[in-house]
Amino acid sequence: MLIENTLVDDLKNAVTEGYAVKNTLSVRLVPPLFLLFLMVGCSKTPVESSQSPVEEKPSTVVVQSETVVEETDVIGDLQEPASLEDRFSYTYGYLLYSSMVQQKGFSDLEASYFAKGILDADEGQGFYTQEEMSQTLYEVQTKLLQIAQEEMEAISTANLEVAEDFLKTNEQRESVKVTDSGLQYEVLVEGGEGESPPLKRAS
Repeated sequence: MLIENTLVDDLKNAVTEGYAVKNTLSVRLVPPLFLLFLMVGCSKTPVESSQSPVEEKPSTVVVQSETVVEETDVIGDLQEPASLEDRFSYTYGYLLYSSMVQQKGFSDLEASYFAKGILDADEGQGFYTQEEMSQTLYEVQTKLLQIAQEEMEAISTANLEVAEDFLKTNEQRESVKVTDSGLQYEVLVEGGEGESPPLKRAS
């Protein structure tokens, strides 16, 4: 290399000219060493990246607002009817519902579904078919008959207890006579002498 050749030539010249090798090396090695340190120092210089720095953005929380659905009561918000047709419709519905809830078995009638049934009937489309509604009416009728039968049995039992209590109290009276079959009777007026009229069967 160029530096090595220069050093060799300088050593030859120094011996020939009578210079000390030590002094020659110290003088001649200063520029090459300076360049070497300079190159090493430059090689350690940080290289800037060609990519642009990424700017960090603060994290944000996205809050989705809920959709608010306003419920309206179509029937409850109706104003007082003015026309004859509207007044009759309201009056008939009022009286019909009032009379039904007073009857046995209709006390738990739900007004909301009652009104819903009327509205669906007006539109010609409902929850159930005609067969399903007939089955529902049959079940309600069976329930009402069962309730009526239970009420009649309760009334009969109560009447029987009242009758038995009356007979027990009535037989204690002196004027009351009791037959072997348990029949009780009382003679209010004694009959006169003579023949008794013949018994006639009711036709």
